[in-house]
Amino acid sequence: MYLGNCEVVNSELWGILDGLQIALNRDNLEAVNLIHEGVRVGSNSALITRIILLLKDLSHWNL
Repeated sequence: MYLGNCEVVNSELWGILDGLQIALNRDNLEAVNLIHEGVRVGSNSALITRIILLLKDLSHWNL
């Protein structure tokens, strides 16, 4: 998406918004479920493990 001339924080906010919209898309529900299962039962996937570690750095989150 072209944002034109804007502050860095605005482009970061757009990135977060787009990422959340992608995650909430029904087509991506399987990926969200994999992350959720990784949180509950542990995961061998390095990618899921890295995502979980990033989520733990947030003060509050819920899948």
